[in-house]
Amino acid sequence: MKRISFLTGPILMLAMAPACAQTPVTPFGTLDVTSESVHAGPVGRQSRVSSNSSGFGFKGSESLDGGWKAFFQIEGGISVDTGAGGVNSRDTFLGLAGPLGTLRLGFMTAPMRALGGRLNYVPGATSIANNLGVMTTLNGLHAGLNARLANSVQYTLPAPEGWTPTLLWSPGEARPQGFNDRTLGAGLNYEVGPWFAGWAYENRRAQQKLALGDSSDWETRLVLRYAFGAWGVNAGWDRLGSRGLFGAGHGAVRRDAWTAGAVWRQGQHDVMLHWSRARAVHCSGAADGKGQCAAANIGATGAHQVALLYHYALSKRSTVGLFYTRILNDGQALYDFDVNPVVPTLAQRHPGADPTGVGWGLRHSF
Repeated sequence: MKRISFLTGPILMLAMAPACAQTPVTPFGTLDVTSESVHAGPVGRQSRVSSNSSGFGFKGSESLDGGWKAFFQIEGGISVDTGAGGVNSRDTFLGLAGPLGTLRLGFMTAPMRALGGRLNYVPGATSIANNLGVMTTLNGLHAGLNARLANSVQYTLPAPEGWTPTLLWSPGEARPQGFNDRTLGAGLNYEVGPWFAGWAYENRRAQQKLALGDSSDWETRLVLRYAFGAWGVNAGWDRLGSRGLFGAGHGAVRRDAWTAGAVWRQGQHDVMLHWSRARAVHCSGAADGKGQCAAANIGATGAHQVALLYHYALSKRSTVGLFYTRILNDGQALYDFDVNPVVPTLAQRHPGADPTGVGWGLRHSF
């Protein structure tokens, strides 16, 4: 009955929408490249050029009778440093919007991932200076919830001005058969004047990235922002966990993380600062002493991160910037940067190493 209730709005929308004329297709994109010097404990200093969530796409819409609109987007990622990329590797969907809300179907940013971009003031929440490596992983392990979701349906309900409530569903077609391998999620944002408040929740079944069997990986997140004069401040909280089989029995793991940040904007100058803290992993049941929890038992799987950035706007679309960032891992912690980590593979990271990076970069949006 819950699934029928969730689909009622979208079905009515499809039934009521008539047709009209299409508006021109619009290209859009962002290129973000940095030159960096990074190191992490025994991993010596490396100089590199990095592409940071660069992408290119097309979007368009068709106006319909009765206040309705059909729209689409095709977006791909671009590795500016290596030339690699894919034509539809980023948000790609088809949708319908009208008096009953907005419906999207495809490969999309879910409410959880979208709210992750509000955890810091880094444009696009990209580059190694963002805090997502600490705020969205469990001791460095990506549970996949702060990521785009394939085979997904999103429905944004009609709401009073300033409110954006969104529901998410996916059948989880690519995950193990024989389990209830669906994804459910929700988000609720409020943005009026200088205030922004956001909440998101997501539950992905049978991913088997942390727990095995008919597992349940889940995450919930809160973000607050306030702007006054040339200043903006924010705070965020995130809880990430997993329930399921650990060895021969059932158990659970989770971790909490907090962040606080500020931005100062004056003319063409932006100065950004944020601090984040991931607490030690908490384990219960059969999870104790296994995998991530083997180190968690000694309470040394937490981490801090600090980042300082300066951006100078060359124009409305082009920016040059400088940054410094450092993750201070506890003795058994394995946190690294979210985008372009110093050591990409979790199994090859050194416990307690402190990933550090300094660099400069260019960003252009169109």
